[in-house]
Amino acid sequence: MWRLNVLVGAEMSGRSVWTMSGDGRALPALPALSAVSVAGLRLQNRAPRRIVWFSMWLVAVALVLVVALSVYEVALDIGGGMLGYMINSARSSFGSSSMDRCVGCFSHLYALQSPERATPFVSGHHAMLVAHRGGAGDRFVENTLPAFRWGNRTTQFMELDVDLSSDGQVVLWHDETLGRLLKTSDAKAAFGNRRACELSARELQALELVGESASRPATLKELLNEFELLKAVPGSAPLAVYMVDFKSCVPSEPTTPGTDVDARSHHDAACPSCERLIQATLDELSNAHVPLARVVFSTKEPFVTRRVKEVAEERGLGPALATLSCDLRHAWYSRRRLMQRLDDARADGVSAYYLFALRRPRLLRSVYEQRGGPVFVWTVDRAEDVYSLLRAGFGAIITNTPAQLEPFMKRWIAGDVAG
Repeated sequence: MWRLNVLVGAEMSGRSVWTMSGDGRALPALPALSAVSVAGLRLQNRAPRRIVWFSMWLVAVALVLVVALSVYEVALDIGGGMLGYMINSARSSFGSSSMDRCVGCFSHLYALQSPERATPFVSGHHAMLVAHRGGAGDRFVENTLPAFRWGNRTTQFMELDVDLSSDGQVVLWHDETLGRLLKTSDAKAAFGNRRACELSARELQALELVGESASRPATLKELLNEFELLKAVPGSAPLAVYMVDFKSCVPSEPTTPGTDVDARSHHDAACPSCERLIQATLDELSNAHVPLARVVFSTKEPFVTRRVKEVAEERGLGPALATLSCDLRHAWYSRRRLMQRLDDARADGVSAYYLFALRRPRLLRSVYEQRGGPVFVWTVDRAEDVYSLLRAGFGAIITNTPAQLEPFMKRWIAGDVAG
């Protein structure tokens, strides 16, 4: 006979469950299990399995993330180096300005993702301008006394390039060869492929440089003699702060006129010419009684950065503040690789190409937070680029045109420019 057992009630005490048959007759009580307890047993049986599976899933995800990040770091190092090399090659072939504009479009878009108005990355300073090679722009020839006089009207912070003449004088010169700045075609033919280190200081200063006003290469001694004497003149400009960029080393391969010395591949080992330049530069600073507290040393060579700090310590001149210069190739470095490069150089901070700063602002912020040294950005001549950099938190701007950018910087510091 067919029966239909109907659940009619349940004692929450768990003693019994009453059932009735289809014809109304009472049936024996079932075991003392309520509906709640039955569901509980099922959950208890399944819970350990779910916890185990969930834990295994979390471990698997963590392992995948670790492997992915490791692969990303390696890929970033390899791919970044290749991409940076390709970009630098394109800059040499098609012109740096065209390539910079192309890369800059993407970099500006990237920078807009970080609109916070952060603290500038220079200890003890607000936003400031650094006069690049004197900061005269097109008005005077770079690295000449007229250029530094002009730049010093706007800012006390002056960037200069030093090289060593054949007779051991520290001269202010940027390029590896002389051709770009020589005025006459005869001079270009005679000296265009020559290097500054191949001529004596007297021979260099006999050369006429481009420009309307008569300009000649200057020596570091001349610059220091002029600007350090100003501290004895009442009402003169504040004491100058010098950013000394080392440009020396006999190249390992032929170069063409106007080649940027920074484009060469150098070394990380001891170099006699670099050693002589470091020693001579510190000699000039000491003779002019310029404390190292008013000097920032900069170079792209980890060996030079490390060595200038060692020499300053050996001479008892006090700690030397040194930054390692980084170009667009380093914008694709991983954080680990960049920090390792800075450790090898004993660098306190970074002097970064402005497209690098726009591309990786958080990377450079981590450099500042970990090492505590300054982060300079070069070379920025347009107000819109300065605006993007200031919004990203970069306060030390190296520029060829400090006089043109000064009004904008004053408005930014005063808070009149929207952040």
